[in-house]
Amino acid sequence: LALTLSACNLSGTGEKGPFKTSSNVSLSKLNAQANPIASKTLKSRVYSNNGAYSFDSIKWSGWAQLQVSGQYFNEFTASTSADVITLDAITKKDRSFDSANVHIFSHLAAARIRQHVASGQSHLSAWENTQTEMKQLFGLKNVSRNIHNGVEQLSLLRGSGRYRKDNANLLLFTGSFLAAGGDSASLALLTTDFADDGQFNGAGKSLFNSIAVMGATDGLLGNLSSN
Repeated sequence: LALTLSACNLSGTGEKGPFKTSSNVSLSKLNAQANPIASKTLKSRVYSNNGAYSFDSIKWSGWAQLQVSGQYFNEFTASTSADVITLDAITKKDRSFDSANVHIFSHLAAARIRQHVASGQSHLSAWENTQTEMKQLFGLKNVSRNIHNGVEQLSLLRGSGRYRKDNANLLLFTGSFLAAGGDSASLALLTTDFADDGQFNGAGKSLFNSIAVMGATDGLLGNLSSN
């Protein structure tokens, strides 16, 4: 989910491959426990097959959850998914921090951020520590603890620019996840495993290893990019 935020408006596109028309999109202010506040939640829908959506009249700032749910373009099979998937991101929203993307990396990061907050860390410390963990685990080059350079700045739809190598890494992981038979249930397995300690060393370990094997397949990244 690639998006642009401002004090008044938000617009962007869905990035699990593009989410399909009528996919649900929400933007929620977070409380002290990093949970969405129902009274500070805005809802929208993807309105085109390239994943486009928009929000107007955003009247709050601070830590926020972005969420998109629906069918999507499967970049491994080059077809529309039968599966419905939900992806999250946690980011800081105000006039200075006005862009974020939602994808598998941001979804894993959001779960880990919530766990850090539950253990007593501030939202900022939780976010910063999660960036370090994501950077180390996935070999990301330009992601950092700087609030402007988190995983939510990556985009699997962009093959150029500052984050091009990390974007390629994201695309490869996403495509390999699908090639390994990944769906909403297996994403939940990965997310729960990663959330507790920032590693895949429990119930998600076998799937993560399968994703790594698929990622090493010759020509996979090129095929994903062409799709």
